[in-house]
Formats: sequence, structure tokens, C-alpha cells
Amino acid sequence: MQITTTTLTYNSIGLYTLLVILLFSTACQSSEQVDANELFKQYFLPAQNDVINTAEGAAAQQLHEQAFRLYDQERYHQALLLFDEVLRVDKNQDILFFKANTLLVLGQYQSAYQFFMEIPADSQRYMDSQWYAALSAMRMGDNEKGKQHLKLVSKTKSTHQVEAKELLRLLD
Repeated sequence: MQITTTTLTYNSIGLYTLLVILLFSTACQSSEQVDANELFKQYFLPAQNDVINTAEGAAAQQLHEQAFRLYDQERYHQALLLFDEVLRVDKNQDILFFKANTLLVLGQYQSAYQFFMEIPADSQRYMDSQWYAALSAMRMGDNEKGKQHLKLVSKTKSTHQVEAKELLRLLD
């Protein structure tokens, strides 16, 4: 009789310990995800359009001008459609970058990441695309991939160098 009681006690302790470990690991994972989401909200701002002047009164004559006007008006769904149209004709890196940024705004993090990764290293937009790729990766829950991009940005004089260093510090 005592053997059965001892076995039950050991089984109870084992189950209790397993339950505590599972709850702790789940809490750690979910707090990490919440932190990454909060950091994304804190650090993400859509890229400023520095390609086309869309000030009031300026006539949008071409499709890409119309796309940037919609982007500046935060009409991202419509801008995305026009960016797609422009990219069918011209693989312009500025259009590619702003399409990726539009996807990021719309919460399409995986697609945004893929387009940011298409920006070549010799492009003027490369470091900015690495910054946004880092934010995309973090938002998808891949902080390690995000850190890789942030390390690159933090080592290069760029618009987001200081923010990348700060974000790396917060993620470590």
C-alpha cells in the first residue's frame, strides 16, 4: 500500500513540475511576442515619400505619381494596386521599396519582408530596406532574423542607425 502512495506522490510531483515548466515557458514565449509587437508599434513609421512631390495642386500625370499621391494620403490599399501596375512595366527600386512599405503598413509582414529583401545592396534604399526588413521579421515573431538586419543597419551610417542600436539593446 505504501508503494502505491509513494508512486502516486512521485507522479503528482512530476506532473506538477511539468505543469509549472510548461506554464513558465508559455509565459516567456508570449511575453517575448508581446514585447516584439510593442517594439514594432513603437519603432515603425511608414517611409516618407521622397520620390514624387504630391503637394496639393500638383497634377498627377503618370501612374507612379498617382500611386505616391495615394500613399501620401494613407490610402494604402489603392496605392498598392498602382504600385503593382507600375512594377509590371518598370522594376524601379523606389517603387519596390514603397510597395514593401505599403504591405508592411497593411500588416502583410511576410510579403513586405520578401520585397524588402529584393532591394539590392548597391541601392540607395538598401539600408532603409534592411531597417524595415528587421521590423517585418520582428512582427512575424522572428527576432533573430530581425537582429541580423538590425546589426547591419547599426554598423552603417544610415537614417535608422541610432534606432537600430537602441532596438538591438532592447532585444538582447
